[in-house]
Amino acid sequence: QTSTMTSNLTTTDHHRITQTGITPLSTTDAHNLLDTILRTRQPLAIPAHLNLSHLRTTTGALPPLFTSLAPTRRTTAPTSTAAATSSELQRQLATQNETEQHHTLLTLVRTHAGTTLGHANPAQLNPHHPFQQLGFDSLTAIELRNRLTTTTGLRLPATLIFDHPTPTALAQHLHERLVPNGGKQSEFPENEEEIRRALSSISISTLREAGLIDALMRLARGATEAGSSPTRQDQTQAIETASVDDLVRIALSGNDS
Repeated sequence: QTSTMTSNLTTTDHHRITQTGITPLSTTDAHNLLDTILRTRQPLAIPAHLNLSHLRTTTGALPPLFTSLAPTRRTTAPTSTAAATSSELQRQLATQNETEQHHTLLTLVRTHAGTTLGHANPAQLNPHHPFQQLGFDSLTAIELRNRLTTTTGLRLPATLIFDHPTPTALAQHLHERLVPNGGKQSEFPENEEEIRRALSSISISTLREAGLIDALMRLARGATEAGSSPTRQDQTQAIETASVDDLVRIALSGNDS
């Protein structure tokens, strides 16, 4: 009930409290419970009404006290559920183009933000408005972070919505984390053997035209023993045995030694 103590509680605050499994009390019930505590002199008694059915179906970590009060809840379910949820999200993003991926992640952010704030329709949240303007504070920021961590499987900081202050910005950040390089495959091979085959297929004339012969020859000289006069065979062997990192570094550095 509205009072001096509770007058500043918003609808969001009430929603967050009920989501923890604590049911609001009337003033009369609260007074009666407090009187009972004072009469029994139990030092750790708490005047509260708990929704145990809600606690048994809650996903995520519960305080140890609540877990003991709702023992039928399986403690392994949140982990497996979270893993399945994040895997499903990854599979969904893998089948979409970049525009669809952004839409999926923005919808995800708005849905969890709306649930956190107690909105029945997440579409009411303007994706370009700052989270703080939408009604988020430090507590609801943590709750949203926790929800997105469970859904995406990413390690997200407590400052998530302050680092990325709008739903659009946050969706963009999640896209960068979940779909590196926009989901595009590099046009260059990553396997060392493939790179070696690609380099060996380049003709000497092409290397010379690209200005890479001198750089490769310097690399070959550096790979031979100090003070020895390298032969063409030594130089060829040095190039063949050089690591891919060395070849690429020297080749890209042009005339730099």
